[in-house]
Amino acid sequence: MTRGKFLSSVASSVALLLVTTACAAGRAGPELSGEDIGDAIEIRVENDFSPPGPVTIWILTAGGGRRNLGSVSADRNRRFRFTDSGLPREYVLMAVLEDRREILSRRFQLFEGAIVRWWIRNNDVRVTPGN
Repeated sequence: MTRGKFLSSVASSVALLLVTTACAAGRAGPELSGEDIGDAIEIRVENDFSPPGPVTIWILTAGGGRRNLGSVSADRNRRFRFTDSGLPREYVLMAVLEDRREILSRRFQLFEGAIVRWWIRNNDVRVTPGN
């Protein structure tokens, strides 16, 4: 096999692997978009967990979709916004601690323009209409 044919074969194999991986990832569940426009959902997280430490916040759908919203420093509050074309549907929030432990909220229903408040320590989630 010539060098050119070998490189072409490798490139084809890599392209096939990338397409296969993308298709498999698509079956895992819908992706949520991170656009900060329109009737975005606002999620307010209070990191009041004890002992204090930073957490990474994820939002999960019942269908297996997930999105990393970002991090919240210890003893801090942070607001996140996202849109999802599949509204209304059920969600769960997840906080990942530094030691990789996970805290899952109860399931809750979202709708356009909703405001979600999550106090991590008491695992209290409240959903209210936006202004």
